Amino acid sequence: MNTAKVEIGSRAIVFGLGGIGLNVIQGLRLAGADQIVGVDLNSSKRSMAEKFGMTDFVNPSEVKEDLVAYLVNLTGGGADYTFDATGNVNVMRTALESAHKGWGESIIIGVAPAGAEISTRPFQLVTGRVWKGTAFGGARGRTDVPKIVDWYMEGKIQIDPMITHSFFFIPPPLYFMLQLTAAASGLFRPLFMLLLKMILLKILVIVVVILVRT
Repeated sequence: MNTAKVEIGSRAIVFGLGGIGLNVIQGLRLAGADQIVGVDLNSSKRSMAEKFGMTDFVNPSEVKEDLVAYLVNLTGGGADYTFDATGNVNVMRTALESAHKGWGESIIIGVAPAGAEISTRPFQLVTGRVWKGTAFGGARGRTDVPKIVDWYMEGKIQIDPMITHSFFFIPPPLYFMLQLTAAASGLFRPLFMLLLKMILLKILVIVVVILVRT
């Protein structure tokens, strides 16, 4: 949204439907894109991507003709915006060449291996396509992060479906005391146990106060 500045009614292609690709799809949906094509070799990602706003899915291994020609035809002449979220330099080239002549923009998000180089024919650029890179989606931490949090709280974007595992968070001071208690011996162990109990009691009091106030 910040780098590409997608307009309402745009057509877009997202290469790679991992966590980054899914969030690109969410951004395209929020921006009002009419067609959002997802491209991935793993067909099991289709259902999740559709929940995030994808309208069309393409598995390159199932396309018998040239992939670029297929995508250009699917998007009615090429996409207004394409996004690489794979880090594969060959996919980056495909993404550029799938963009519409004259005004299509291709955004590189995926990080390629060290020393890798991208290439294409100059004709692809002199006919009006634009190749761009982006870091953190062009977001400004001070102003954009609070906005993204608001979007999540308002249900405009989905984060929970991407969470696969959750862990209990131990505050650093408590973790430090647990480590000391486990390593202590002799006279010091009872002292560390007492401090640990005091910390746990304080945490319990804070939790109770929060629950009462809410």
